[in-house]
Amino acid sequence: MGYNQHKFIETDAVTYLETNKTQSLDLFLCHSGIENCNPSYSYGPTSRNHYIIHYILDGKGEFTVNNKTYKLGKKEGFLIRPGETTYYKADDKDPWIYMWIGFKGLKCETYLKYANLTANNPIFKYDKDNLLKKYILDILSLNIMTHSNELKIEGLLHLFLGTLIENNKYKNYSNNYSVKETYINKSVEYINNNYSSNIKISDIAKYVGLNRSYFSNLFTKTLGISPQEYLLSLRIEKACTLLEDLQLTIGEISIKVGYTDQLTFSKIFKKTKGVSPKLYRQLLLD
Repeated sequence: MGYNQHKFIETDAVTYLETNKTQSLDLFLCHSGIENCNPSYSYGPTSRNHYIIHYILDGKGEFTVNNKTYKLGKKEGFLIRPGETTYYKADDKDPWIYMWIGFKGLKCETYLKYANLTANNPIFKYDKDNLLKKYILDILSLNIMTHSNELKIEGLLHLFLGTLIENNKYKNYSNNYSVKETYINKSVEYINNNYSSNIKISDIAKYVGLNRSYFSNLFTKTLGISPQEYLLSLRIEKACTLLEDLQLTIGEISIKVGYTDQLTFSKIFKKTKGVSPKLYRQLLLD
């Protein structure tokens, strides 16, 4: 068992990688894959809590969103946005083979606008080269979680979206953060600076000057996870790093990541990681 293992599945029809790193602010990968679909294979109607881009390598199919259906084929793709109900189906005679990449983060909406992928324009064509395919294959090859692979995956996700942006003919966009992005940036900075203290969501909301309920909804909608989940995830990931330092006791690490009660910390850690802090540390040494 690695220090923070990915979920990886590989069969004749599907290759799938799901990461468990969720505390990056700007942009982070949720999952990626490739599937050779059977004739008439369909998915949905359903909605997601994150963004997904599908890119078609071969074959045909259709994608339906907002009561509009798009017929798509090789070298074309479509965007699924959080909260939208979508349905897609492979062709009866020439089913598609597609790759996909799912992601979250504060900058998702901004980057997608740069690529001219919006609610009103969820489809694209990319037939310039094989870069999109290459980036996803490279991501899928990084299925053993290490610190270096984590950074490589993040870089490949940026390269994937950067390629779509470069492909976009519409270059008139603004680099300015919206007011909402400023609130989220400010709140994440506060969490990162104070996670070791006994902070509450109301403290964060007060710091950024927003009503607690509105702040929680804005944070969740923007990043795809609640502020509570972000804080917990950050604390556990910081604890994982601290567990590499054998000079620190579990109790000391508990306090450093904001838990005065070691038992509570151990329970939360085990629920999140599947093993106790003590066993996690032992596995690091294997």
